[in-house]
Amino acid sequence: MKHNLIVFFCGFAFLLLSGCRQQNSLDDLKHYLDTSKKQPAIPIAKLPDFHLRSVTKTDSKKHRDPFVAKTIRLSSVEQLQQYALADLKLVGTLMQQQHRLALLQTPQRIVSVKEGQIIGTETAKIIAIMPTYIKLHSINGNLILKLAH
Repeated sequence: MKHNLIVFFCGFAFLLLSGCRQQNSLDDLKHYLDTSKKQPAIPIAKLPDFHLRSVTKTDSKKHRDPFVAKTIRLSSVEQLQQYALADLKLVGTLMQQQHRLALLQTPQRIVSVKEGQIIGTETAKIIAIMPTYIKLHSINGNLILKLAH
């Protein structure tokens, strides 16, 4: 078995390397270069004109740094109790240390909430925040609601 493998690999190497043998002449390459030089050159389109725009100096203290993340102002959770659950939209979830937070959009702004908080005019308690939805338990009854993306 071992002898067969050695014979196989030697034969394979011979076939592979026989294609790489050195030729005494470079006739094919010379012929290609001669024929390509005789062909007319392909015209190249003119580049469009480039106009420099004037640069105005600005006071960097008046403008926000574009390389710093824009902060979102979050309103207090008490304001979430003035909206019906149908008016709130889950726009994202994120992890902060070991706790998951949810970002809810009201008609005016985005608010972050965590488990245990009360939201909506229906007085629903957040019992779980999952990556794509929030589980809510209505304090006024046994109804379990889901607020999803």
